[in-house]
Parts: sequence; structure tokens; C-alpha cells
Amino acid sequence: MTGGLAASLPGTFYSGLTRYGVPSAAASKIAHLPPTAALFGAFLGYNPIAQLLPPPVLAHILPANQNILLGKKFFPNLISTPFMDGLHAVFYISAALCIVAAVVSLLRGRHVPHAEVQLAMGAVASGSAMNGQVAETSSVATPEWGTPEEHEARSGAAKEEALG
Repeated sequence: MTGGLAASLPGTFYSGLTRYGVPSAAASKIAHLPPTAALFGAFLGYNPIAQLLPPPVLAHILPANQNILLGKKFFPNLISTPFMDGLHAVFYISAALCIVAAVVSLLRGRHVPHAEVQLAMGAVASGSAMNGQVAETSSVATPEWGTPEEHEARSGAAKEEALG
């Protein structure tokens, strides 16, 4: 977001401020402030132009232009285009990352390691596996399934019953 703002906000600030009579030097100084200040000002509904323009500069601007610069619509309208540029960048990057994640997921395949299947059915690893050794497993009865062997026997009986 801040990258999108940083790319287009300085030019927008400069042209918007000079359009209403702010001298070039003051407009250039304000235009090169960090974009996060403008972002926070927008989120808070705050117009920072009165604090950014030095009082002597503000005094030399026509009263009609002062009213526009310090009004509630100038700042939000000024940053709306750079803000949208930042949002577009964020959404495009997010979409690209989602596509990359989907492709990686498809390339991974459907391989499920055998140990994970046993653990899902109630087997508990005991001991420790070090230096390439395989951990021992022991069956643990769970209230709804029983031991893995009992579950397998029940599911096999249910299949036979359904087939015949």
C-alpha cells in the first residue's frame, strides 16, 4: 500500500497544492513527506494541510483558496487516486500470490505420509526417533473408535455387509 502511495503521492500533492496558490518550494517540501502520514491522516478523517503549510505561506494564499485547502474535501480528494493505486497494487500482488500457492499445492500431489494416517486413527508415537530410526507406535483406544485394529475390523465388516 505504501509503495503505491509513494509512487504517485508526491506528484499529486505537488500539483494539487500549486493549483491553489501554494508556492512551488513549499509544495515540493510537503509532497516529499512520507506517504504513511497521509495514509494515517486519511484513516483518521484529518486534514493535515493546515499543519504542513507554514503560517507565512498560508497568509499569502487567497482566502478562497485557503478555504479549499483547509476544507474537509480537499485532502481526501487529493489522495484518493494515489490511494486507489496502492490498493490496486496490493490486490494484484495478493492475487498473484494466491495463484502461486494454488500451483504449488497442485504440484505437491495427494501423497499422505503413512505415519500421519496412523496418528489420525488413534495411534500414539512413543519413544524418540533419532538418526533416521522409526518411532515405535502403540494403539490407544478412543471412545468413539476403539483401537485402530477394531476400527479396521468394523469398517471391513460394514463393507462386506453393504456388498452382500
